[in-house]
Amino acid sequence: MAMHKLMVRCYRATPGDTDCVDVPAFVEDGYVDDIIEQAGFLLLAFSEAPHRPPERKPQAAHLEDEQGHIVARLRIAGPGKIERVAN
Repeated sequence: MAMHKLMVRCYRATPGDTDCVDVPAFVEDGYVDDIIEQAGFLLLAFSEAPHRPPERKPQAAHLEDEQGHIVARLRIAGPGKIERVAN
């Protein structure tokens, strides 16, 4: 199986608008769903960070592959809840 590098990008409206760092994630073929839950935890961590002002708290994230294609999209659906959004 081949390993793939994905980037988890958290944002409000467009990537980069919250100054959240892009976090790399590595996944084997066919195991993208395993990393989606972890990406959701990262999104919640950035969003719930007490030191972040409201305008810098992300509301969405996506996983981007090595070619820049979006593999999965996530958004905050409520307190402590993440949902996957159709691509």
